[in-house]
Amino acid sequence: MRAVQIARPGGPAVLGLIKVPEPTPQSGQVVVQTTMIGVNFTDLFARMLPAERSAIPGVEAVGTIAMAGPDTGELKPGQRVIAAPLYRLGAYAEQVLVDATHVVPVPDGVSDEAAAALTLNYGTAYAALHHCARVRPGETILIHAAAGGVGTAAAQLAGLLPDTYLIGTSSATKHDYLRAQGVHQVIDYRTEDWVAEVRASHPDGVDVVLDSVGEDSFARSVGILGYGGRVVGYGLSGTMRDDHSAPDIESAVSVPGSLVPLLENSTGFIGCHLGAPAHIFRRWIRHLADLCERGMIRPHIDRVFPLEEAADAHRYLHERRNMGKVLLRP
Repeated sequence: MRAVQIARPGGPAVLGLIKVPEPTPQSGQVVVQTTMIGVNFTDLFARMLPAERSAIPGVEAVGTIAMAGPDTGELKPGQRVIAAPLYRLGAYAEQVLVDATHVVPVPDGVSDEAAAALTLNYGTAYAALHHCARVRPGETILIHAAAGGVGTAAAQLAGLLPDTYLIGTSSATKHDYLRAQGVHQVIDYRTEDWVAEVRASHPDGVDVVLDSVGEDSFARSVGILGYGGRVVGYGLSGTMRDDHSAPDIESAVSVPGSLVPLLENSTGFIGCHLGAPAHIFRRWIRHLADLCERGMIRPHIDRVFPLEEAADAHRYLHERRNMGKVLLRP
């Protein structure tokens, strides 16, 4: 079968199309014939950071079950599913081996493209809003990088709550897109001081900040919280370098000076990762698939690249040209 391999750490050019044997499922595993594959910032990190061996990246795909090993419950060949090899990786391929615990059937009313956006984008946004921030109706929410895949998902999911007020940061070219997603106030982070803009419109601070940037953004986000506010950090996109070299993770995990405001104002910083226990993960994704089938959320597919153009897809995402989800088609 065809697959995309990371030959060595580096820029998009290190991604190469190769031929590898088709996987064989063991007990508790299935093999999924992919139709759509998600492209995410976590894939860019996997490509740039040092690794012991070459690897096939990718943590989410949609397709039909080609083979099922023993002890896979009600999963069976021919079933259309979401496959999330969150730790095994390997989704950038015509077939992916995945633990049955991280396979969720796709409702008939949800397209493959939409389903491929649900795991990382909507799953992360749902976990950040409801599991971590415990967002409530009537709250004000600031979403950094609001036009990206997770940002779009967060805006749609937060908009389902009554009377929420959404603030989003993005480049100016994406502001109309954000307004169409239900964002009330948009800020151009490249030309405006987003802290000053938020303070001007909300002098008492905001209730929730979803921050995927990292570095000093975490500390600045803490500084604009109102009483009882929460920052949920779920990414380190600010560590990305224009030359595609390895990101500086060490500086990103340090947030100097942020603890005092937390203590003084009863606020909190919460880390968010999609690697929840399998039964919680499946519950979230099933719920999101149901919302999608009912038309309550609408994944926006920005662009679909052929599998052999995975390097171009990485450049597109790295340069923050996307609005919504980027996919690969095998």
